[in-house]
Amino acid sequence: MLRFQGEYELNTGKAIVRRFIGLDPMATPAVLVAGHAPFTWGKTPMEAAHNAVILEYVARMAFTTTVLRPEGAGVSQALLDRHYFRKPRRGCNLWTEIDVFAPVREQAGRRSQLARKEPHNGGVRGSNS
Repeated sequence: MLRFQGEYELNTGKAIVRRFIGLDPMATPAVLVAGHAPFTWGKTPMEAAHNAVILEYVARMAFTTTVLRPEGAGVSQALLDRHYFRKPRRGCNLWTEIDVFAPVREQAGRRSQLARKEPHNGGVRGSNS
């Protein structure tokens, strides 16, 4: 349980450290803390942001599954292990196979194309005066 007396940030950090005792924090680069936004991390800020997007995606899937089938029992530990310990396809794992930033790059590309188009000159296209 998170204690709010004293230094809030310090106690939040201690709660996170306690949760990862005996675990590899890079194998699960995210944690949920009650009453707080999720925490994610990575080797770079971009990797941490990527992990945050993946966490949101997984949370959305879990929520939808629960709403559609609240009596669902989940999956067996054997199936979880099979997916976790499988050989990475194409030399990478699920976290790197999903290009979560593709929509962001597409939107930036469209903005860049719009910026390169001929500007309006007094409301008349092609005007040189």
